[in-house]
Amino acid sequence: MEPGAVRMVEVASVFILGLFVAVQPAGSRGALLRNALLIGASAVLGEETCIHFYRFYSYNPAWSLHVVNVPVMVGCIWPAVVLSARQVVLAVTGRTHPLHVAGLIFFDAALVEAVSVRAHLWAWTEGAILDVPLIGLVGWAAFSGFASWAMDHKLHPLLRLVLPAALTHVVLVTSWWGALRWMLRDPLPVAWMVAVNSAISALITRSWWSRRNTVPLSVMGPRAVAAVLFFGMAAFYGRDAAGLVLFTLPFALPYMVLTRWRTRASV
Repeated sequence: MEPGAVRMVEVASVFILGLFVAVQPAGSRGALLRNALLIGASAVLGEETCIHFYRFYSYNPAWSLHVVNVPVMVGCIWPAVVLSARQVVLAVTGRTHPLHVAGLIFFDAALVEAVSVRAHLWAWTEGAILDVPLIGLVGWAAFSGFASWAMDHKLHPLLRLVLPAALTHVVLVTSWWGALRWMLRDPLPVAWMVAVNSAISALITRSWWSRRNTVPLSVMGPRAVAAVLFFGMAAFYGRDAAGLVLFTLPFALPYMVLTRWRTRASV
């Protein structure tokens, strides 16, 4: 498989993670790096065990360095994903509720997964949403929610390493055998997916707009860089797949509204 996209994502991921750390207040960087280390290690543990037990997806061998099956760089990407989502949720709602974090990452993961699979960064054995199964998005959301919950409850580092991965397995097995094993496994019509995604984006936008809160550039800057990367990949790798491009476009709407310069509503 062509390694070009893998190399680009690896380089961009280092830059985005470094930018994410650099724009944080100097006094909070130590705690942020400790949190990042625990989230990254737990994510790798979770993915390694998922691949070992379920064999439902695999990474492109072109990734530079693997722990066993999971690229080391994936452990560097996950902290920015979770910590950035927490900051967005905090800015919009005033707290880091794990269900809100999980929901936001479920939404973001649909974009990342669809583009990444098309660019051959990894591959699933089956998929309903542009070669991505719903259980994959459930995994993103579950791990992120549990990792955020563990941070909020200041659990012992060993528990923060093991629990998010372990609880993610519980959610995956339950949701698979309880529902997703029996439904929504065949490829879905592109027009249907675009319509549903547009509706979800509109609902998120309406919800955020009503709160009239904005997210600071210290959060949105690194996310904007990542968004440019994935929208660019969607345009390049989807140049012969209009459905992918149409599917990705609605993801921009909530963030465009969220970063608009507006005065906070008085309470």
